[in-house]
Amino acid sequence: MIDKGLSSTKTTVMLATMLFAAIGNTGNVITYLLLHLEANPKWKVLVENEARQLYKDSRTSGRDDGRPLFSMNSIETQMPLFDICISETLRMLFKGPFIRRSVEDMFVDQKHIPRGTYVMFPTADLHYNAVFYSTPQEFNPEHFSADAIQERRRHGTTFVGWGAGRHMCAGRRAAQMLMKVIVILLLSQFDTHIVTDGGEPVRRVPEQVENQLFKVCPPKQAVTLRYEVRRQ
Repeated sequence: MIDKGLSSTKTTVMLATMLFAAIGNTGNVITYLLLHLEANPKWKVLVENEARQLYKDSRTSGRDDGRPLFSMNSIETQMPLFDICISETLRMLFKGPFIRRSVEDMFVDQKHIPRGTYVMFPTADLHYNAVFYSTPQEFNPEHFSADAIQERRRHGTTFVGWGAGRHMCAGRRAAQMLMKVIVILLLSQFDTHIVTDGGEPVRRVPEQVENQLFKVCPPKQAVTLRYEVRRQ
């Protein structure tokens, strides 16, 4: 932005917008991840076990006071089940349009798109396409198994949860790290349950409010996270 000659005011506004968007999106993605895990007990148990094992290993090799010491490498490489669950959560969340501006004249399917034209791409055409995902309407992290990803590669780009091409999310690594640390500390230390306002267990993920283009919107239905210290 500085190289392009933007003023300090515009640069500050842009950076602040990116910061607040990142905080809001990351928090809401964690919310939906926990909702999907609550509605799918099999995957909740698997992610809980993964988080608890990593927490245990970190305490064993951690500080002298017994508090955990997480390394970036262990968080990034020792949570494969979390990784596919977060990818599946993003797949199901992102179904609205991406908006981009063409920086040059181009043709797509023999249609001329002049330079400067704004183009909208419906992400649901990818994320809810049964050709790419065997059960597109269901939470199924197996969609992101190594075999499934390899099979989809012949179709080109089929997942844009973190963007794609030259403009993928610059904060992806930081966001993933933040989500993992929160989930590790939450699921390793507490038994959690998500309930409705009436105290009933959540059996299905509430519909998403869809009134903003550039952020992950919260659920329409209010939910509450109940937790208690886990008995070792």
